[in-house]
Amino acid sequence: MNLTVQGKVALVTGGGRGIGKAVARVLAQAGAYVIITYRTSEKEAQGLVREITDIGGRAEALRADISEESEVAKLFESIESAQGKLDIAVLNAGITKSNLLRMTSTNEFDELIKINARSVFLCMRAALGIMSKQHSGKIISISSIVGVRGNRGQAAYAASKAAILGLTFSVAKEAHLELPSMRLRQDLLIPT
Repeated sequence: MNLTVQGKVALVTGGGRGIGKAVARVLAQAGAYVIITYRTSEKEAQGLVREITDIGGRAEALRADISEESEVAKLFESIESAQGKLDIAVLNAGITKSNLLRMTSTNEFDELIKINARSVFLCMRAALGIMSKQHSGKIISISSIVGVRGNRGQAAYAASKAAILGLTFSVAKEAHLELPSMRLRQDLLIPT
């Protein structure tokens, strides 16, 4: 893999665990300054920062509930103030809850939509605000094949992930960005 992110500032939401952690590692190893957000996984996020700095990379972890508009505003103001720019935003934070639809409470549904979809909306809007001023930047939204195909026992989760896909495609068109064509292959959404 040949990433050209040397000297870039990258934000990875939900970067303390799972996919976010792996993305943050790759970006840091390729030379980006990585800002990792977490809501509940402080220990994991701080551990990743130590891991990155131990190999000569640069990173910091910031606590933010990115489903809350005021916290997103503070986060992005802080990034712009401290770094002067934002080159890459990987919108990865999310939760999974599984339950049959008839057993899913309205509160469970609302929580999935808030944490998975609303957070992407808020962060995407804030990132676009910075990136449009600098006339550059990349936003990567992490969704799930479940948002395309659905899955038994995951109707609410699927709805939250489908919302991310629709939001991402629509914002790309609004911002006159080129989207890669997508096709389904082996249960993955793969750029062609």
